[in-house]
Amino acid sequence: MGRYRPTRLPDMQRSGEHGVTRDREKAYQAVINIWIKASPENFNTCAQVVKQNKIRKAGMRDSFGGLKEFPKDIRIGLSIPPGLYYTLVKYERMHNDEFMKTKADLRWFALKFPQFCVVDRI
Repeated sequence: MGRYRPTRLPDMQRSGEHGVTRDREKAYQAVINIWIKASPENFNTCAQVVKQNKIRKAGMRDSFGGLKEFPKDIRIGLSIPPGLYYTLVKYERMHNDEFMKTKADLRWFALKFPQFCVVDRI
């Protein structure tokens, strides 16, 4: 008889193997945390954006992002620090994908990372 060889799970089920995750939310969370911890400037920038987003939410005319001081057609959905945005874009390019290429991606990101979302409803 030969040696016992355990069956291997498909790639999507082996997500925790060797520190690699196939879960998109966990991957984004890891990238965001690494970017924030990379330098004090990143932490301060991120904290300022989150604070600014809270102020913007308070100044909304409606839950869809219409601003009180501008015409109703100007809307702000997400506010992400530029460095973090480019880091997420590079991360997606490394995995042969595109960051927020569809409305569903935008909605998903806004729901999973509400600190970067300005509006209540997307």
